[in-house]
Amino acid sequence: MEDPIGRWLVEIVLLILCALLAMCQAALTNANEGRLRAAATDGDGKAKKLLKYVNKPEPVIALRGLRTLFLLFFAGIGVKLCQSLGLSFTGAALIFCLAVAPAVMILCKLAPEKIGRKRADHNALALLPLLSFITWVMTPFTFLEKAAASGVIRLFRVDPQAQDEVTEEKIRAMVDIGEEKGTIEADEKQMIENIFEFNNLDAEDCMIHRQD
Repeated sequence: MEDPIGRWLVEIVLLILCALLAMCQAALTNANEGRLRAAATDGDGKAKKLLKYVNKPEPVIALRGLRTLFLLFFAGIGVKLCQSLGLSFTGAALIFCLAVAPAVMILCKLAPEKIGRKRADHNALALLPLLSFITWVMTPFTFLEKAAASGVIRLFRVDPQAQDEVTEEKIRAMVDIGEEKGTIEADEKQMIENIFEFNNLDAEDCMIHRQD
């Protein structure tokens, strides 16, 4: 006989794990590498270890892949629980998608990611043991996922090793976002914009004609 209480407990555990993984990923991707390097130089061993994962794709792939796997398990068990109430598979799937999925999005993505970004360095250091363990366990799957992604990208004749070009428009957009979040002051934004404007000037635009 099926145990609905046990399934509910599994669902709760999966939700907690997904939230932790989302928080860990947000903290890692928003950690300040400069501050971590300064702390590592001062002898902080945890900061030095965390630097091995900052700005690396493998930990992010591992965290995202494991969270996706947990969410799939959560969805499958959730649909089964809805079916146990006498609903058909289609009805159970519709109810799960319409009623449960929005709550899961808030609890397992939006809220934990916001918490993870709030004090990214502190949270990343606190979650370092979890990050190290997951990255190590998921190493084979990360390798296979990267290889498969590279193969698909090559089908479209795109170099998977190619780096995204950093353009003036992208920098301006990042500066705008930084100002909105309060990480860049208005005068700092103006100075950056002035640098771009000065770079676009011709020599004759900024020179004074000599008067004999």
